[in-house]
Amino acid sequence: MPPLPPPRSRALRAAAVLAAGQGAVLVGYAAFLGVQDVQARDATTGQVATTPAGFSLGLGVLVMVVVLAGLGVGQVAVGHSLWRRRGRARTPFVVAQLLGVAIGATFTGPDGLPVPVATTVVATSLVGLVLAFSPPLTRELAGVAAPPGPG
Repeated sequence: MPPLPPPRSRALRAAAVLAAGQGAVLVGYAAFLGVQDVQARDATTGQVATTPAGFSLGLGVLVMVVVLAGLGVGQVAVGHSLWRRRGRARTPFVVAQLLGVAIGATFTGPDGLPVPVATTVVATSLVGLVLAFSPPLTRELAGVAAPPGPG
């Protein structure tokens, strides 16, 4: 019988849950956009709403839904990889957190994200960055045993 691995650190558990939660939110938002696009179609003709210049919004929304859903599934996979203690998962996790900080900080205002949403995105991304570079997570993903505790 193989020996049991040591228990996961709080930092690893928090990072994995945060990554999976962010991914689930992205997938949910992609589904929301897809439903909104379907509801925006003209009931009589089935045509997609158009811009004043006459360009269809259907393809743009479809691309956005596919990209957001793909990013969400990828982030859930990163959370799963962190949970399984795979060191390679930290790089995409850090990149996603940096993108979250950039998106939350730049897209606030009347034409962007509402302030509470932007604040939440930035806060969770900053927490993710702190977790990603915490010594317990770094040791655990590198496969190094934790130093003995005091006493």
